[in-house]
Amino acid sequence: MSGGEITLSSLCLLLSFQDLFFFKWYLLDEIDATLDFKNVTKLSFHFKYQIKNSQIFLITLRNNLILKIDYIFAIYKFKKTSKTICLRI
Repeated sequence: MSGGEITLSSLCLLLSFQDLFFFKWYLLDEIDATLDFKNVTKLSFHFKYQIKNSQIFLITLRNNLILKIDYIFAIYKFKKTSKTICLRI
């Protein structure tokens, strides 16, 4: 199996638990790194419209996943200190 197929299989297993058990939040770190553009877009629609009453904390660098979210939290370095910013989209 390729990396994208393994990622999709793992996500399907993880997200199928949403129907059985209620999770208040998800913490996902660069799950879209091995996925292509088409599958990342499908995943973003699933996060936006299928998962209700849960918060998703997602670390990503993909633009097509960022465009479907409500808030962006950015952490950056400025003059030897860390700064944070929150943007509502």
